[in-house]
Amino acid sequence: MSAIANPPLLIDRWNVQGQTVSLYAQDNALSYSVGAEEAQPIAPHLYSSVGYTRAMTNLFHDLIQENLNTSVTSSSFLPVFISQAHSSEDERPLDYTVALFGREDLDTQEIIGAKWGIFNAVDATTTSLNAPIDGAVGQCLQRVLWLEQSTKLYADGSQAIADLDATGRIASIALKVLRNQSIYTPNIPLTEDLWAVTLISSPQKCSKVKQQESSTGHALIAYEGIEHGYSFLRYAHLINKGEKPGLGRVEILTKRVNDAVHGPTWSVLKNAVLEMEYIIRRYEKVPFVRGAQAAINAREVSATLLPPLAGLASAVGALGLPGFICVTIGALLLGTAKTSEDRLYDCLRWAIKQLRDTHIHFDLPPSCVTPDQAVAYLNQHPESVHIIHNFPPRLLTKPSGDWTVPRHLLC
Repeated sequence: MSAIANPPLLIDRWNVQGQTVSLYAQDNALSYSVGAEEAQPIAPHLYSSVGYTRAMTNLFHDLIQENLNTSVTSSSFLPVFISQAHSSEDERPLDYTVALFGREDLDTQEIIGAKWGIFNAVDATTTSLNAPIDGAVGQCLQRVLWLEQSTKLYADGSQAIADLDATGRIASIALKVLRNQSIYTPNIPLTEDLWAVTLISSPQKCSKVKQQESSTGHALIAYEGIEHGYSFLRYAHLINKGEKPGLGRVEILTKRVNDAVHGPTWSVLKNAVLEMEYIIRRYEKVPFVRGAQAAINAREVSATLLPPLAGLASAVGALGLPGFICVTIGALLLGTAKTSEDRLYDCLRWAIKQLRDTHIHFDLPPSCVTPDQAVAYLNQHPESVHIIHNFPPRLLTKPSGDWTVPRHLLC
């Protein structure tokens, strides 16, 4: 016999442009409704318990009203960070509870409405201050709103530091990060010297995949760390968008990658990640052969040999031989076979090459031909990964020339 669901519990309500906006709790999940419309779920990373939400909305009801007057979204109701304030002079706890609110503009993908809500426990009054979107405050807003990191991680690992005016009231608030951790694997610490790298797969179909296959993923490398006291997260991946047929280019992303599945997170020395990023950025604005880059992965061919090989492949094509012979010889010369069953997709092969440049080594079985499969395998077999922490610096040189690759090798 199935369990009967508990009826929704009303937490609070507001009047927005003549319509009632209500916040509900049901079976430890939150939702909201506008007028008679169907209830919408609240993003679960924005809260840790219904009891916490109930207490918080009582303190910041009026500030939430201001948010809702602008836009009705999950982040209009709930802050990205809430904590007791501490003095900037001696870090003693103060009689203030502060909450950082902010919302994401879905059209511009910018943070808007960043404010500190300030509840004074002495006189039970609530005020607000505009919050500058920089430093640790900006990092907190971005990580929670864009990257969907749990607010609990910030509550446990950060502290609100307040400057008081002559009357003892809060004049400004800064966010002090006590502990940084990977957004993908929270038990992996981040420091100025120890960064983290994760292979992820975003939901994207590859052109080489048979039509009946619904998902294969697109491989990206997520790398994060601490720079100048602040945490960062960037992604690197290989694309051919906007390029000539047969060419690809590297793109560096600084905003969230939605709905991605991720493999294990590896702690890596900062210098190794910087070396990888240097190599990646060399090609950021230089189209290059994805198939030739895959040849580096498959055959460990030196980059200095690839342009001559590409030229030799072009010479073969000029001989006037039948097309299938030219393609086969060219593919063999570049170290890429014209098959999809026993080869990794180019975005994945490229990512594996960059991970090797970061001294993260692993081999995938022949059955792992898509990013989704690779991520799943690495999660199931973490022992297959070998990380080299002591390595000599390499001589990094500039790239030269464009390489070509058959159209069928592009994702």
